[in-house]
Amino acid sequence: MPTRIYPYLGEANIAISAPENLLERLERNIEERPIKGGYEGIVKVEEGEFREIKKDKTFKYASAKSNCESSLKGYDYFRYNTLVRTIWRENDKTFHVKNHLQDDETGALKCFKNIYYSLPQSREKSLIHSSSIDLNGRGILIVGGYRSGKTTLTFKFLEELSAKLVEGGNTLISFKNNLKAHYLPRVLYARLSTISSSPYLYHLIKDINCCDAQQTIDKDALERIILSKAFHVNAELCFSREKLHELFGRNVTCSETHINRVIFPEYSADGPIQILDLHLDEAYNRIVDREFPKDTSIGKLLHQTEMSPPPHSSMKKKWFENLKFKKVVFSSWNDLTRSLLEDLLS
Repeated sequence: MPTRIYPYLGEANIAISAPENLLERLERNIEERPIKGGYEGIVKVEEGEFREIKKDKTFKYASAKSNCESSLKGYDYFRYNTLVRTIWRENDKTFHVKNHLQDDETGALKCFKNIYYSLPQSREKSLIHSSSIDLNGRGILIVGGYRSGKTTLTFKFLEELSAKLVEGGNTLISFKNNLKAHYLPRVLYARLSTISSSPYLYHLIKDINCCDAQQTIDKDALERIILSKAFHVNAELCFSREKLHELFGRNVTCSETHINRVIFPEYSADGPIQILDLHLDEAYNRIVDREFPKDTSIGKLLHQTEMSPPPHSSMKKKWFENLKFKKVVFSSWNDLTRSLLEDLLS
């Protein structure tokens, strides 16, 4: 099988060995282009017997259990009671993935990230529950909890002010003279309420087979929601970074940015629209509350609402001393006008 090496963030050469068609799909979520040379870790992917998922609701929608077929530590992943992939960990820098779903990028990208987390280069970075964008060289970190409006605000910046997306949900940040945000090689997502409101993203719901990504929700359920236009339902579509370029008709992502502003969105069904300045102490506490551990386990299946900050934050308050902080309260996509976005940048 072909092997390609990616210089992730210009810091670590990580290789993926996989069938050609899967490599092409994986590359649509990796900013760096392949290089020649050595590597510090490798993900080896093979395709097993492809299986059709059988919806037996007597089983959990998603689960994992130990795999005992090899001397290596491994886990089988299931959708209902259908085996969809197995991941084996040979060591911190070598993983093996066996897919039973066609065009499944999930396991390989997870292992790619885990290899980086095991390397010294990642130790000075923190993982924040946030999106991040670059606007003409100015970096904006958008920090918030589950369903706080991060994704909606992020895509509004892309549409109204031609910002570029760094990361759409969990951002790596680091500090060396200044604060930087870094992307993670993974698929993007947006809720159907956001997709249905966006003239760019709307094309995804016209044909969910064009998304370039495995979905976290059953295809027939997504199709029923879309057909009935029940876009208020808590459901999302996943899509590749490359697909986002195609939807916007321009290069709309980048790998990192220097952060000079942090925005805290807050969704409120009743309104009113508000923009508030925050002081450093409050902003820092909010950011620390949204820190995630850089977990390298392969058997956990945790929803973001089940994840807690690490007991001791790796971030220092001084990282944020020269930044500006805003909180915005809104109730819908239409609240986020160009004028409001510009006020957030003032």
